[in-house]
Amino acid sequence: MIALMKFFYRREYFSKDDFPSPLGFLAAVYQVADKYLVPQLKKDSLQRFRSMLNENWDSDDFLSVIPLVYESIPKSDRGLRDLVVDAADPYLEELTTKQAF
Repeated sequence: MIALMKFFYRREYFSKDDFPSPLGFLAAVYQVADKYLVPQLKKDSLQRFRSMLNENWDSDDFLSVIPLVYESIPKSDRGLRDLVVDAADPYLEELTTKQAF
């Protein structure tokens, strides 16, 4: 909710250095934006999530965000789900060797 308020008043709500799980934070912001019907925040969090995935597909943060994306966002919303699948697909063999996967 704090991110939602920061977005409304400042249009800035995120610094990846402020969170132990930046991808998890962005997924939560996406979920809140969807729930409270704030399409611009939803779009922004989706873009930031996409950008972070390019850098973090092999991190524990990525692996921990997969259940969050699939458990907390409606099945009909493919935004983050498609990004997670697309990011994992080329590296499935490598990811399956990780204990967290």
